[in-house]
Amino acid sequence: RFWADASQAGNDAQLALLEEWLHAACHSDAGRAVTSGWVSLALPQTTDYFKLVPIVPVPADDMGRVQGATDARRRDGFDLTDTRPGLRHAMDQVDYCVYCHDHSGDVCSHGFPAKEGDGFRSNPLEVPLSGCPLEERISEAHVLKRDGYTLGALAMIMLDNPLLPATGHRICNDCMKSCIYQKQDPVNIPEIETRILTDVLEWRWGFELYFTLTQWNPLNRARPYRLPYNGRNTLCVGAGPAGFNLAHHLLQEGFGVVIVDGLKIEPLLSELFDASGRPTLPVEDVTDLYQPLDARTNSGFGGVAEYGITVRWDKNFLTLIRLVMERQPAFRVYGGIRLGGTITLDDVPALGFDHVTLATGAGRPTVLPVRNNMARGMRQASDFLMALQLTGAAKRDSLANLQVRLPAVVIGGGLTSIDTATEVQAYYIRQVEKVLARWEAVGEARAGLFDAYEQGVLDEFLAHGRAVRAERERARAAGELPDFTPLIRAWGGVTVVYRRAMAESPAYLRNHEEIIKALEEGIYYAERLEPTEAVLDEHSHVQQLRCVHTESGEAVALPARAVLVAAGSIPNTVYEREHPGTFEMDGKYFAAYRIDDAGEMVRVPSAGHCKGEQPGFFTSYGAGDLKVSFVGDNHPWYHGSVVKAMASSKHAVRDITALLLGRDSQPASATDQLKFDAFAASLDVALCPEVVAVERLAPHLTSLTVRAPQATRHWLPGQVYRLQNFERHAEHVAGQMLAMEGMAIDGVHVDKARGEVQLLINSVGVSSRIAASLKPGTRVILMGPTGTGLPVPENATVTVAGGHSAVTSTVDGAAMWRAAGNRIVFIGHFRNVERARAVQRVIEILTDRAIWVLDEGPALTLRRQQDACFVHGLDEFLQSCAEMEAPFSDWVRQTDQFILSDHPESMETFRRRLRAELKPYLKPGFNAIAAVNSPMQCMMKEVCAQCLCRHVDSTTGEPSKFVFSCFNQHQPLFELDFANLQARQGQNSVQEKISNAWLAYLMDAKREDISADQAYAGCCEAAGAPLGEGEAS
Repeated sequence: RFWADASQAGNDAQLALLEEWLHAACHSDAGRAVTSGWVSLALPQTTDYFKLVPIVPVPADDMGRVQGATDARRRDGFDLTDTRPGLRHAMDQVDYCVYCHDHSGDVCSHGFPAKEGDGFRSNPLEVPLSGCPLEERISEAHVLKRDGYTLGALAMIMLDNPLLPATGHRICNDCMKSCIYQKQDPVNIPEIETRILTDVLEWRWGFELYFTLTQWNPLNRARPYRLPYNGRNTLCVGAGPAGFNLAHHLLQEGFGVVIVDGLKIEPLLSELFDASGRPTLPVEDVTDLYQPLDARTNSGFGGVAEYGITVRWDKNFLTLIRLVMERQPAFRVYGGIRLGGTITLDDVPALGFDHVTLATGAGRPTVLPVRNNMARGMRQASDFLMALQLTGAAKRDSLANLQVRLPAVVIGGGLTSIDTATEVQAYYIRQVEKVLARWEAVGEARAGLFDAYEQGVLDEFLAHGRAVRAERERARAAGELPDFTPLIRAWGGVTVVYRRAMAESPAYLRNHEEIIKALEEGIYYAERLEPTEAVLDEHSHVQQLRCVHTESGEAVALPARAVLVAAGSIPNTVYEREHPGTFEMDGKYFAAYRIDDAGEMVRVPSAGHCKGEQPGFFTSYGAGDLKVSFVGDNHPWYHGSVVKAMASSKHAVRDITALLLGRDSQPASATDQLKFDAFAASLDVALCPEVVAVERLAPHLTSLTVRAPQATRHWLPGQVYRLQNFERHAEHVAGQMLAMEGMAIDGVHVDKARGEVQLLINSVGVSSRIAASLKPGTRVILMGPTGTGLPVPENATVTVAGGHSAVTSTVDGAAMWRAAGNRIVFIGHFRNVERARAVQRVIEILTDRAIWVLDEGPALTLRRQQDACFVHGLDEFLQSCAEMEAPFSDWVRQTDQFILSDHPESMETFRRRLRAELKPYLKPGFNAIAAVNSPMQCMMKEVCAQCLCRHVDSTTGEPSKFVFSCFNQHQPLFELDFANLQARQGQNSVQEKISNAWLAYLMDAKREDISADQAYAGCCEAAGAPLGEGEAS
């Protein structure tokens, strides 16, 4: 206005003054500080592809690390870190666009064509400029938004991307990479896309307008509205971006769609449901669907978008997509269902499905060949992120245990490593605050005994927690946000280590903006370092990461108390390894086929592009009429990003529809919906486990019976399940939600005829104590079965040894061992007579002989002549067994199959004696396995990698390989590294002890009737947070 008025009045002096002021605003430090964020002064900058991330060396740093060139952005917790630029900025980007669709120049959508031949041009970083994988009509949408037709712009985007809440800002940028501006800043297309969506959502009834466009889009000439249910049902395995996008497009074509996922999927809010039980109540204000991300229920729906992407992206958008799905009358979604365990492909036709699509995403993470790999303090990034964002360790009121220390090093150059680094920093602050608050509440006497290592870690956490509290108090007094970056750096900081230059890293090539944002949060970056060894301290905990500089060959040692590995993964093709011969493979991918016009399967090469012609979406599977397709990160043409995964589903639907409907498709019948309702009701019975009985067997032992028909069908004795309760159904005590971590548990009695599983709960930790308190009628997750079954020799002697887990192995296997003509010997190792007496009767029923080994007296009263009791501990018992005249030693000579399940130190004792004093007495062909109780999380076979167990060469003792214990928990006794197993079991030991004491404190509060408000106020005061922050339950 100043310019307009001066120009109209012909006031040259004022215009000159304005010109001088603008020069100062743009070119002086003071001017830039005052006008920071002014859209009118933000001018496109020249693009230097090899300097996309502004960095400076870390001062006086011997390790050669770099940091961001700007001041660190202050972050506190896990609320949304990017609230997105405002409307003015988005409209500036719309104006910046050159609207090239009218002359076929919209390369942001269709890609930059190569000058010669087919394919796409590449930028100076050799990244192909292929455009949006979904081929959104970007330019057309920008024109509509420019002219004020926001709803029209949204409808235009939804022609190609109806579930656009899953894309856009801070998710994808293929379109930006291919923007017509290649020598200067590109148009921020993802920002515009998300702005168009949120502008509509923020209107009154805005969500209903968006929902309407998902069902009826007048711009879509090919499929303007959803077709009625056609009587054919499809099963989609995986609830991630590929899975839910596939489901939406199949629903539009009239198919019934059921999504299953191995993760726990929480129910929607009850306030959304109508009287018929469907979530169809209209939403007037979209913010009623939103939760602060710091307190949001981890729903599980969304797969990697839920647990892999951080709070840089608004995960409330997943709720919108879920609600769109759940409103469809021919749609259902079930969590805790693992293909290969709960359901196999052989079950699919009998369950009522006509087709299966695998959208299972990335699978086994890469384990680096680093010396002392997976020592205490070292994890896979997938393990960390899943525990943080899915199990819920990031929440203030969570009982989940995730222990990390500083300094931290993240190995890898992809976006996962960048996300892991930022979240480690944020979580460390949350962790030490929680530890301090709970420690002060429970007191040292309630927290139990800590060993020397644990006491040192606890002291470290308490000191850091007090420093965080002091910083909060300082910031509160100053009226500003707390600045935790100086504290994090003083404690060693978080460093990303990559073996090549940053400019060669996948994160830089795909989405360099995320590196910039991460550096703004204060992380360090170290280039060209190849890790070689994790150096351990006297407690076998990581203290350094040794690396070699890939150019100079110089050795570099980085201080590291936590090492997180994000070195990539392979596609999730675990079904083929679990059921060999099911699928034809093409390297690490399923072999891809398409169906030609004659109906014949034609092999498609694995080397291809998401915009290539005639992709193949079918596997080689073809039992009967059933075909199996695959999409998403599993597909070699579409792996690597959320938007490519969604594009694969969009493209696959055409082929699936053609396959299932063919040329003889019939119009839908009015009765078809009733058929789907009956079909879904049968699935509800089969796939929704429920507690039906609870019996307390002893103070520490509870029997839990769960009705779970489908989970019983394929169970083999010795296999395990993952038990969890739902957050939305969890009990609250004194303001604390009692939500379980996923708990690995044996099915001690599985009645396949009744569809019921009996579980034996040994109450030793937080999750097991919560499980023991579940009530009949409670819906739970019982994912599985998973793992491998017990061995079944014939006409042999089977000896089972160990503690409570050995009892469950005996209960599991006794019937089949007896049926095979075997004799069963049980060696029970328990702390005292009370624990032994709790299982004595059942062991006597199931075994031919029982030997009870107690660490402390008195002895157990025996009720069978053939039984024995030894009270002097395990090591003395085994030493006595070497004296072959001992009355309890004949098991050594008689055993053919030995099965051991105990604490690592006890199993090491068994192994040492069996390889030394007892070895001469072992039978020829003696076979020994251990039921490995690795820490577990997802239990979906080769996904999170928390269960990794190290093996050693039985001759040299050197590490030989890693085994995923949730895939095979019965492992060769003489190859196990029990020291490593014990270290991994103790990864979270400090937190576990404090959490256990905290739960006891809460239960005391319940008995003393302390109000939730009082408990919450006390917790906030202890944590140094003002009332109203956090998640009051």
